[in-house]
Amino acid sequence: MGGSTAVNAMVAMSGLAEDFERWRIIHGCDGWGWNDVEPVFRALPFATTTVDQSDWGVIDSALVDALTSMGISRNDHLSSDSQTEEAVGAASLLFDGTQRCSTNLAYMDDARGRPNLTVRGNCEVDSIVMSGSRAVGVKLSDGSVIDASGVVLCAGAIHSPAVLLRSDIRRRGIGKGLKDHPAVAFSLQLREAAKYRFAISTISRLSSTIGSSDIHVLPMNAVSTSDTKSGALLAAVMEVTSTGSVRLGSNGQLEVNFSLLSTEHDRQVMRDAVAYALQALEQKALADVVSATYCDNLGTRCDWLAAATNDQLDNWMERNVGVYAHAGCSLRMGSIDDENAVVDTDGAVIGYEALWVCDASIFPDLPRANPQLAVTMVAERIAPRIAGWLGL
Repeated sequence: MGGSTAVNAMVAMSGLAEDFERWRIIHGCDGWGWNDVEPVFRALPFATTTVDQSDWGVIDSALVDALTSMGISRNDHLSSDSQTEEAVGAASLLFDGTQRCSTNLAYMDDARGRPNLTVRGNCEVDSIVMSGSRAVGVKLSDGSVIDASGVVLCAGAIHSPAVLLRSDIRRRGIGKGLKDHPAVAFSLQLREAAKYRFAISTISRLSSTIGSSDIHVLPMNAVSTSDTKSGALLAAVMEVTSTGSVRLGSNGQLEVNFSLLSTEHDRQVMRDAVAYALQALEQKALADVVSATYCDNLGTRCDWLAAATNDQLDNWMERNVGVYAHAGCSLRMGSIDDENAVVDTDGAVIGYEALWVCDASIFPDLPRANPQLAVTMVAERIAPRIAGWLGL
């Protein structure tokens, strides 16, 4: 229970106001602009902790010092700041002082005693049972069926499209438009063993040469719990134009393709993100704590990257790029007149009854932030509409 909030790095960011204005203006999602969603962000029931500087790891402190020496401003409220384009500072985490504050903890504890709630573990949903265009239940992988007056699909940006495809739900946009924030990692060998409380304690929001607030450079205080002399620096593209897909192959197997860095826009932003990371690594603050920096899993030192041509850099990025684990947009929300939209602005699958989707797959576009707060905001707004439709 709790989805990715049960296992992720706990970073809590609302995103930028402009992100949600784009949902409203560009993607036709009336009622989803910043003025609509900002009060919901403020009311989310999570306990959050802004990591005190005394709990930062050496990479956290060094990166903040390095970026500020490069002219980036310090802002320890960046996680809740929806306006500032560039800054570096303390991260806010879904942490109540003693434990992770997942959606399971924030929402389920008060609901477990409800007579109309049953939680079934070890159940894999194969497909949705339909009666004509109406959802009437779900079929499990063991062949059993759970009858229902309505179905809300919350399987994430990869598996929600897969369930709809296996259910023969027909909307042109199903599985298309898949996005994630592309990221590359630099492995850091530390001069001394480091103490830290959280894997991630600080975060930065930076701008490329062609956009604004479209880069994260993120310090990771450890890459494993057993190695306290290694860390990493992550450089990520936060405004993404490359789109991939989720589909079922001819044998029914799930096929996922993110098509990372498939547009010149995304490649240029990643070049700029890499340049930021390399420049930060050259600053005294990081040089004092890092003895060696590697740019792949083969132990290749980073020295050559600073002088690389765009073609050389692009080839390296293609070989080493991964995801920030922020998948979304594969069942995009939009107007009912938008043939590429899968759900309407209430999360209802267009053209069908009693069937909703509520997860990051319905994002019209990725916010320029870690998305867990945005996912919960979407759920808070859609849940009352579903309850109203069901008469609850």
